[in-house]
Amino acid sequence: MIQQRVLSSLFIILSINRTSIAAEWDNAFGVGFVVDYVDNIRLAPTGEEESQYVAQITPFISVHGEGDRARLDLEYQLQYLNYQSGDIDNEIYHRLYADANAEFIEQFFFLDLSAANFQSAITDAASIPQDNISITNNRTNVTTTTISPYINARILSKAELLIRYALENTKYDEFETIQPDTENKNYLAELSTSDPGAPLDWRLSYSKNELNTNLVESNYYEESSFTLFYNLSLQFVPYTTIGNETNKIVNTSFSEGGMFWNVGLIWRPTPRTTITGEHGERFYGSSNAFSWTTKGKRTNININYTEEVTNTGQVFAGQTPPAEAPPGSNTEFTPISIRPYLRKRLVSNIQYNYSKTSLNWYSFNEKRVYLTGGGEDKSYGTSVNWDWTLTDRTTPGLTAGWQRIQSELPLLLDNELLNIDLSINHITSKRLVSTITYRYLKQNSNFQQNNYKQNSISANITLLFGNN
Repeated sequence: MIQQRVLSSLFIILSINRTSIAAEWDNAFGVGFVVDYVDNIRLAPTGEEESQYVAQITPFISVHGEGDRARLDLEYQLQYLNYQSGDIDNEIYHRLYADANAEFIEQFFFLDLSAANFQSAITDAASIPQDNISITNNRTNVTTTTISPYINARILSKAELLIRYALENTKYDEFETIQPDTENKNYLAELSTSDPGAPLDWRLSYSKNELNTNLVESNYYEESSFTLFYNLSLQFVPYTTIGNETNKIVNTSFSEGGMFWNVGLIWRPTPRTTITGEHGERFYGSSNAFSWTTKGKRTNININYTEEVTNTGQVFAGQTPPAEAPPGSNTEFTPISIRPYLRKRLVSNIQYNYSKTSLNWYSFNEKRVYLTGGGEDKSYGTSVNWDWTLTDRTTPGLTAGWQRIQSELPLLLDNELLNIDLSINHITSKRLVSTITYRYLKQNSNFQQNNYKQNSISANITLLFGNN
């Protein structure tokens, strides 16, 4: 059942502003009928496999509405799974992503709302499911809601004021061992200038990030800073930041804060490319950040390296479930933890489009340094997605992904996940789409009982009832 908090948030989103009534709406809805054959439905080790047929019914709706001062995006899909083994294994899952923005006072007061419901594996100490079809206890429903009112206004035509508050809730419905529901609060106040024609720009900033769970004492990270930008040219903008940070992190060996600094450079070598890099010193030691963005006619490049203090609930609340993934797919798995951690993350995404071919390459490398209790987790991996428009109606595709997850506590764990999808999609008519997919999944673990291989074949017919 979708949690009450999601339904409440959706009601707010749908009634967020009367200007939405006069908005332009783009809606699509339909239902999918799927039959799967899976040769290892319970993710068992070699020699213990059990095969099953699974029938799925997947009604869905997609809504986009936009007016002069309000916007709404909503995607929802129900996934009903009927197993050959009988009612005891049958399941219903919900996948939802809703995002809305409203401007209540023109060019001054705004409100952002978002809500999501999706599925995730819980721990890497067991066989890790990579979809919703496999029968396992290592899966939970994740429900997130975010409410964020803010003021964004120009002051004396030279400066911009931003004051934002965000309340993020994350709930895990079927977490049997512990219930690490989180309620995170974020406060931000910034006053800044941005005038490329002026020799200097500046930003005065204050932020506080409270990381709260229902099991451990609350933690927070607070900082205030001043940043000075020197507009050397349109291509080169060096900058420096100096500030003070204060932390309340329970049972940590890290510093409680003090002065911090960084220096950086914004470089725009071409109108389509922006590269930013910075280095400094924070309470945890040396800090770095980097970004590279290129928007081309055929190729888009995005590379980012960031460092932040966060927790699993906050990461879930800030992510957007990928629309192209099957319901419940773990395109990138992160073990759920109640402890705050320093997240060091490098992500690269390269998209290439030419004629009838689309290619998307994604990779990540993440290190989580836990601020309480010690220890760290590492995960890294890559994936590629290729689509080829064979005809106006037929598109074959290939998706392949690999990732490795290494954890220190409570056990030394080392897991590798592999997935390969081959599919062919055919538009039979204006209202009917058919898809055949072969999928191969594999987990290699240093705990032999968690190893598995799985092959599946699915046939999917999707009926589109409307697109208004």
